[in-house]
Amino acid sequence: MNVEKVGKDDAMSFAERGVRTISIHAVTQETLPILHGIRDNFRAIKLDQYYENYRLIAAFLAYIDATLD
Repeated sequence: MNVEKVGKDDAMSFAERGVRTISIHAVTQETLPILHGIRDNFRAIKLDQYYENYRLIAAFLAYIDATLD
């Protein structure tokens, strides 16, 4: 899901100060309305998707680490 123009993510405050950031999210049409609302809590997390994202990020960071000079 393209979340550009939806709002600021947590990395934006770092980016505004010149810190490089990478934003990876798991927002979907279903979960977007949950953000920053009364239902925005731990029970809203789908742990299987959370773990899949963790694996993706770990592999991506390992790739970056292996390819940087």
